[in-house]
Amino acid sequence: MNINWIVEFVFWYPAIMAMMWVLGSLIFYYSNERKKPLKLERTPFVSILMPAHNESSVLIPVVEQMTKLNYPEYEIILINDGSSD
Repeated sequence: MNINWIVEFVFWYPAIMAMMWVLGSLIFYYSNERKKPLKLERTPFVSILMPAHNESSVLIPVVEQMTKLNYPEYEIILINDGSSD
């Protein structure tokens, strides 16, 4: 039995498949991913949900940082999930 075809298959199959994956991902990127984002008339309102379980030591600094977000319309909702503090 000639083993050369097995060696060639083991070498060429991964090489060809890798090239196909690269080519396919480039085609996908240039056809789908490079589209410009939609221009909205206004930004949507966003709710930020923050569960807080025994987080009293870091809660105030985190909320202060969240109020500095560069987004026009949002609300911060703190969720108390049975904290002991």
